[in-house]
Amino acid sequence: MDIFEKAYQFLQDEGIAARRHIELKQYTTLHIGGEAQILAEPSSITQIQQCLAVCKQHRIEWFLLGNGSNVLAMDEGFQGMVIVLATNFNSIRLEKENRVRAQSGAAIKAVSAFCAAHSLSGLEFACGIPGSVGGAVYMNAGAYGGETKDVLLEVVWLDENGSLHTSCAAQLELSYRHSRFSKHGGIVLEAVYALIPGR
Repeated sequence: MDIFEKAYQFLQDEGIAARRHIELKQYTTLHIGGEAQILAEPSSITQIQQCLAVCKQHRIEWFLLGNGSNVLAMDEGFQGMVIVLATNFNSIRLEKENRVRAQSGAAIKAVSAFCAAHSLSGLEFACGIPGSVGGAVYMNAGAYGGETKDVLLEVVWLDENGSLHTSCAAQLELSYRHSRFSKHGGIVLEAVYALIPGR
């Protein structure tokens, strides 16, 4: 049994949705990309940590994928594990009167629509951005004069060893299309936004 099959069996045993030899073109908006050895779709922080742990154990490369916008996957595929945070990790919920917490796999435009439906202002600029919450934080996405950093309160994230962190927006080095994640790595798990109520 090779290392990929061992890792795949571990994921199966832990109840983590995973498949072998999946064409990445099914997961990118440009519909290009060859096979990944393993594609995992964890549905909790613990499951994401388990994916990282098994990759570390077997020295398997991993790549994080959200909704696949602006991603050029290679035709020759990926000799590793692709960890997809999308439909299995996309909850959006209201916290207090003006705070919204969204998992990183949620579409940022869906969060914008959620805020509008709850009469919360501040994320209108994101209504046409095609990416996920994780991607929007990663690159401090913006449009129409607004940026993620304008409304971001805090982020829950994992480092590459699987350790859990919570950082306020001021700690994330947010600037034009940049964050500490684009420089130092890490996996965005959840973002908390502070909005303006009643508009």
